[in-house]
Amino acid sequence: MVMKVYGPVRAACPQRVLACLVEKGVEFEVVHVDLDSGEQKRPDFLLRQPFGQVPVVEDGDFRLFESRAIIRYIAAKYAEQGPDLLGKSLEEKAVVDQWLEVEAHNFNELVYTLVLQLLILPRMGERGDLALAHTCEQKLEKVFDVYEQRLSKSRYLAGDSFTLADLSHLPAIRNLVKEAGMAHLVTERKSVSAWWEDISNRAAWKKVMELAA
Repeated sequence: MVMKVYGPVRAACPQRVLACLVEKGVEFEVVHVDLDSGEQKRPDFLLRQPFGQVPVVEDGDFRLFESRAIIRYIAAKYAEQGPDLLGKSLEEKAVVDQWLEVEAHNFNELVYTLVLQLLILPRMGERGDLALAHTCEQKLEKVFDVYEQRLSKSRYLAGDSFTLADLSHLPAIRNLVKEAGMAHLVTERKSVSAWWEDISNRAAWKKVMELAA
């Protein structure tokens, strides 16, 4: 059965889910949601996602929202195909979860706020808060310093294998590097730069980028 993914392919959180589906070789159908027109806030969509956000997936009769919950579900359901994205031992799984939490709480919000102020608000004809964006950039410097220390000791965030911990960073770092002009946050750090070069060149992510083009 084909999994339905509700959300625009160009949006970061749907891209996280699509990357996981492609890594696992799972068939899917994208159901476009027009964020610009506020389709995600309409009553029919709110039945699928009560907070009016994307993505939502429908896997037969099962429905799930929140992108990180979705990728955990996909990686567990299809554990026997594609790369192991969860870790094998209890300890490995815990470290993957640890770095997923870091991405969600210490990294993603800073990137989202920065991109909102520098890109999204100006596109909507509003003035972004440059001071707030600069503060986020300074905080991201410290986060990337932690990543540099970690990645100087292991190839990937959770160890020697690519996992959800790495995959979950792909959309936000792409926005930083390609959209927000913040590539220096990555390139100035040897281990982070090598890690980004590695994960952003995975076939699955390249496929997602083709879909988003």
